[in-house]
Amino acid sequence: VGSFMKQFPCTECGLCCLALDKIPVLHDFHHGDGKCIYYVQSQGCSIYHSRPLVCRIDEMYQTYFQKDFKKIDFYEKNAEVCNQLQQQHHYSESYRVKLKHE
Repeated sequence: VGSFMKQFPCTECGLCCLALDKIPVLHDFHHGDGKCIYYVQSQGCSIYHSRPLVCRIDEMYQTYFQKDFKKIDFYEKNAEVCNQLQQQHHYSESYRVKLKHE
């Protein structure tokens, strides 16, 4: 049996950075419009290497969820939310998060 992927396969669509109003812990990262104050259109996150833990799927899993969820289940839930957000905003299918086993 092969092991599961080592890192969440983010497609860097940026939509999560435009919906912070749905994440209470990131309240101070937007001005009421949901758009992260550190997100730069066509460039991405300007604080990527020091972004909050909630923005780091793999580190969030390791820090808070590895005792409660299998990694595949955590990834599947995150992929589901990402893909739903992309569908709602009519993003190209090419941005969909696809999980695959190694």
